[in-house]
Amino acid sequence: MGSARQRFDDLAGALNFGAAQTASIRESLNLLLPRLGELVGSFDAALKCPAGARLFAGLEGERRDQLQSLMASFILRTVNCNFDEAYCDYAVEVSGGGQVPPGFFALGLSLAQDFVCGALPAVERDSAKLSAMLTAWNRLLAVLKELTRP
Repeated sequence: MGSARQRFDDLAGALNFGAAQTASIRESLNLLLPRLGELVGSFDAALKCPAGARLFAGLEGERRDQLQSLMASFILRTVNCNFDEAYCDYAVEVSGGGQVPPGFFALGLSLAQDFVCGALPAVERDSAKLSAMLTAWNRLLAVLKELTRP
């Protein structure tokens, strides 16, 4: 199976995620960061809705807050765009921790994709840049969904 970094590199290679896509993500961050509260809100709402409560039964109060904080830390580390061995090991370790319910990271990454797809078109008017940004995020989040899958 290889190291976490090797898995990341192989997934990224298969999806053609490289330096150009990382640059597009970095460029998009100035547009996305002012609206990051929307992502946090959607994640909180997903965990508290009836379906989320069924998916993550018993995830309430302090435990829910801790896991939301964990996801926020993961997202903040991800947007640094430093996908080195330490980051890849961290992603696997944090998502596979015993306190993390199955599907938790998949939900968070899917909501991140929805956020990006909704937020970027509202602020990036250059269609070529927008396309490059959306494609880059799609590829990165696909890599991360697989890398963090239990």
